[in-house]
Order: sequence, then structure tokens, then C-alpha cells
Amino acid sequence: MLLIEFLLLTYFVYVVAYTTVFSMGGLLFYQIPIRSKEIVFRKFCVPIPCYKEDQVIIDVAKKALEQSYPAASYTVVVMADSLQPKTLTMLRQLPIRVIEVNFESSTKVKSLNVALQALPDDYDYAVILDADNVMAFSFLERMNESLSSRVRAIQGQRKPKSK
Repeated sequence: MLLIEFLLLTYFVYVVAYTTVFSMGGLLFYQIPIRSKEIVFRKFCVPIPCYKEDQVIIDVAKKALEQSYPAASYTVVVMADSLQPKTLTMLRQLPIRVIEVNFESSTKVKSLNVALQALPDDYDYAVILDADNVMAFSFLERMNESLSSRVRAIQGQRKPKSK
């Protein structure tokens, strides 16, 4: 019985001493500041396919332009399918790219395929929005920080504009 008590006491003294030494070391340790790497701003394409969504698309396009990310590093592209002429005129006044598409049977995939064929290949990534989605102010910045050579895709949280 005395041997068991001695072993337990030895174990607890060891744990307390170990924790104390490393706790004090953590308080006394001076961390050398790490030089921040130069930030690489990847080029994003933000395609927004829309079909007869005249009421929301202008506001969504304006909100997509309001990013903390450098404006030269991303392009907002609206694939306008069956929009009113007035809406198209208003969209063309914004600093975005408008690609008009018309299909007998419209789908988002068809619109995206036409846009990807019409756009240059100099984009690094695409952030696909729906016509009623709004990106958070720092969304592209956070995506850029999260991307690396090992990350091929990132899923953002969907928040519709209409809610």
C-alpha cells in the first residue's frame, strides 16, 4: 500500500513540475515576429446567372462590387437571360460585364458555359453566385486567404438576398 501511495505521489509531483516549468517558460519566452509574406491577390471571376430576375439583379450586382478585395483583382459577370431592356441598360452602367444569353430551355449551367467560353482564361478562381445571393463585404478576401496550392474548391455559406 505504501508503494502505491509513493508511486501516485511521484506521478502527481512530476505532472505539477512539468506543467509549472512549461507554464513559466511560456510566460518568459519572447516570440520573434514573423515577417508577413507579400499578399498574392488571385484573380476572381464572379459569374451571376439570372433568368427573368429583373427585381433583384441590379442590387445584387451592386453589392457584388462592394468588396474589401482590390477591384482590379475581380470581375463581376452577369449572364442576362430574358431580362427587360431597362434592366440591361442599368446593368451596363455598372462596372461589370454583361453577357446576354437566350435559350429555348434556360438553365444556369447553359448560361455559365456560354460565359466561361466568352471570358478570357486569365482568372484563377470563380465564385458563382445565384441572382439573389449577396457576398459578405470581405468574402473574396477571406477566400483568397483560404486558397493554397492544395485547395481546389471552397464552399461558401449561402445567404439569399431576399431574406
